[in-house]
Amino acid sequence: MVGKLAGADAVIFITGDHSTPVVKREHSFEPVPFLVHNAPARDYGCRKFSERECRKGELGIFTGDRIMRLVLAYTERIGKYGA
Repeated sequence: MVGKLAGADAVIFITGDHSTPVVKREHSFEPVPFLVHNAPARDYGCRKFSERECRKGELGIFTGDRIMRLVLAYTERIGKYGA
C-alpha cells in the first residue's frame, strides 16, 4: 500500500513507538527513526528505513513533541514561518 501512496499526492510518515536497545533489552527513551515522504520532497539517497539511513536526512534528532508540528507543516495545515 505504501508503494501506491508514494507516487500519489500524499504525505507519508513512518516511525516507531519506542526504541529497544540491544544492550538494555527493554524499551527506552532513545530516539527512533522518523521518515517523511511526499512527492516534492528532496531525495537524500536513503533506500531503506533504518537508524543509519535516517541520519542522512536534514531533520536531525528531535523529541517526539515536534512530530505533530511536522505533520501539520508537511500536510499544509499550518502556515509557514514569516509568511
